[in-house]
Formats: sequence, structure tokens, C-alpha cells
Amino acid sequence: MLAILRPTAGSNNGGDDCDEQLSFPSPSIPPNLSLRSFRSFQSIYPPSPIDVAKNLGRLMNESQTSCDQLYQCSCDELNELTKILRDAGALGSRLTGAGWGGCTVSLVLEFDVDDFIKKVSARYGPFKDLKGDALNEVIFATKSSSCACVYKFE
Repeated sequence: MLAILRPTAGSNNGGDDCDEQLSFPSPSIPPNLSLRSFRSFQSIYPPSPIDVAKNLGRLMNESQTSCDQLYQCSCDELNELTKILRDAGALGSRLTGAGWGGCTVSLVLEFDVDDFIKKVSARYGPFKDLKGDALNEVIFATKSSSCACVYKFE
């Protein structure tokens, strides 16, 4: 559903003061017009980076479910760990590599990373007694960088 805020009468501030909310689909607007309007608003107001991250997290979670239930390449320990990771604040978490008990990758907002690591290390059994370098070897944060590319040397 798309919600549109209509400016109040006499407002000249571009709609910051709103007194009426219109919703799409609306019974007073033909469905095809509602859909076209919605698509127009999508192009004018693209999703925020947070919305994009949440959507990517959802896809990661769906992928983990698929790996577990459809491809059967996950295991109970990985399923438990990805649940703990999501409960600790990951937007998404899934196995990585070939599966069968390997590693996970989780999407966590940058400002949540330290708290996320504390929550996971306190809750996940194998990490509970680890400190310092030993903990840093099994759970750590990385940042994405540019994609794969080809360098041409002349």
C-alpha cells in the first residue's frame, strides 16, 4: 500500500504540514491509475539505503531457508547460528562456502557491529569463553569494497 500525504490548505512549505492521508489502492481511483501512480512515486522516491539493506537481508534469509530445506546443504548447527545472528541484529544471515558446517555471512548495519558481536559471543555456545584474538579469529566485521574488475597493464 502506498500512502500519500496531502498538504494542508494554504501550506506553502511543500507538504510538510499534512492533514489528510490518501492510500493506494483507493476505491475512488481506478486500479490501473493507482498502480501507475505507485510506479511513478517509486521512480521519484527510490528506496533508502536502509530499505535496500533490509531487502538484501530478507533475500539472504530466504537463501538460507532454501539451502536448508530445498538443497539440504545446511545443518542444524548452521541453522541455529543463523537464527542467533538474526536475533542479535543481523538483517540477514546465511551459510557461505559449500555448506555442510562451514561459515556464515551476515548483513549488519555498521553502527550495530560492536553490539552485534557482543550479543553473538554471549549467546553462541562455542564463542562464550573466547576473548581477544581467539574471538577475533571466529567472528569479525568486514566492509564491502568494489566489485571484481579487470586490470589492463600496458
